[in-house]
Amino acid sequence: MCARAGGVIAPIIYLLRNISRHAPMVVFGLCPLIGAALTMFLPETAHKPLPDTIEDVERTGVR
Repeated sequence: MCARAGGVIAPIIYLLRNISRHAPMVVFGLCPLIGAALTMFLPETAHKPLPDTIEDVERTGVR
């Protein structure tokens, strides 16, 4: 799935250099920053017991 997305985006990134020489680098720099920001929405698990079985996960109510 990611390979297909990369295949679709690659020509667009190549064309971005006609707009600005730095535009492709900005796009490639923003991707990891967005990924890092999205990890802030992951649930915190520090000092909490982790589930061992599927039943434990179902009891927590996390989807």
